[in-house]
Amino acid sequence: MLEARRISLTIDAGPQQVLESVDVSGAGFTSKGTINWALKLPIGRPIGLGDVYSAQKRLYDTGVFQSVDLSLTPVTTGAAPGGVQPVRATVTLRELPRF
Repeated sequence: MLEARRISLTIDAGPQQVLESVDVSGAGFTSKGTINWALKLPIGRPIGLGDVYSAQKRLYDTGVFQSVDLSLTPVTTGAAPGGVQPVRATVTLRELPRF
């Protein structure tokens, strides 16, 4: 006979990450306007992994980039006041050869 067991799980969501700035490197011939249009990352608003993955996909969908690395880094260390943690998005791009 099978015995029923209880499992409990506690999740600590941590502080809410809010985008403070975006740093982009590696774009030689692609305009900043094209990159910002594809990123669509809202400064001053909450950001999560879904936003990061969507921005990466939009950059790849331009057909201009060979690789796209996008990471979030906390701006400050230690406890986040009010449960909000400012983060910086660092975007490293490698463009496809033009010809």
